[in-house]
Amino acid sequence: MSASQSHSDHGDSWHQHGPDDTPQQEHGSKIQPGVLINSIVLIIGGTVGLMAITLLYFNYWFTQTYRERTDVSLAEEYNVYKAKADEQMATFRWADVEAGKVALPLDVATQRVMTKYSSQNQAK
Repeated sequence: MSASQSHSDHGDSWHQHGPDDTPQQEHGSKIQPGVLINSIVLIIGGTVGLMAITLLYFNYWFTQTYRERTDVSLAEEYNVYKAKADEQMATFRWADVEAGKVALPLDVATQRVMTKYSSQNQAK
C-alpha cells in the first residue's frame, strides 16, 4: 500500500474496515492436504464410477440388441424346422424304401403301442 492511500481506500466495500477492526484471514493461505486428497479421490472416483455406469449400460444395450436381432432369425429357423418335423410326424412316409420300412404318423404309432402293451398287461 502506498503512502498516499489509507487503509480504508479500497474500491470494494467488502474490504473496508475501521481502524480497530481486525482484517479477515486470507482464504486458502494454508494448504490442507486432507481436503486436496479428498477432492482428488472424489474426482477420480466419480470418473471411474461414470465410466463403469457407461460400460454397464453399453453392455446391457448391446446384449439386448444382439439378442433381439439373433432371436428373430433363430425363431424363424425354428419355426421352419418345427413345421417340417410336425409334417413328418403327421403323415405316412417311407423311412427306408429298400428295406420296405414305413414311418407312421405319431398318433397312429402311439395308439398301436398303447394297444400292444394294454393287451399284454391284461394277458398277465
